Amino acid sequence: MAIYRQGQKIGTLGALHPAIAAQWDLIGPIFVFELNLEALTLATLPRFATLSKYPAIRRDLAFIVAESVSYDRVKSTIRSRKAPFEVVDIRLFDVYQGQGVAPGHKSLAVALMLQHSERTLVDEEVNDWMAKVVQALSTDLAAELRN
Repeated sequence: MAIYRQGQKIGTLGALHPAIAAQWDLIGPIFVFELNLEALTLATLPRFATLSKYPAIRRDLAFIVAESVSYDRVKSTIRSRKAPFEVVDIRLFDVYQGQGVAPGHKSLAVALMLQHSERTLVDEEVNDWMAKVVQALSTDLAAELRN
């Protein structure tokens, strides 16, 4: 059996013939493979990143957008606001439609994990960036901050 990666054959896999397994006193079905390691690049493997010794801050945002606005658009709008720290994660944790939300709209709530690799974040810098995010969501997606 051939092993392929992105349409290119990079190796083979199969069962070892029982006669050969018996010569080596191997018991049970034995499978072997040959793999071209040069065809595997390190770029596709996960990379280790040093963990920060400084605490992360979680900030939640809830806002109302048109039903047609996808979470991916919200996420890319948030990421477009360059931060002076790392935006470790953006996670959607609630979608609500119903009482208190106009027809044709939905409420999205996202959790933002923020962290600096060299120091503890201070509220002022986080608040400044969050204000830019809220402004960008308002301008780009007509989002309204939910109280």
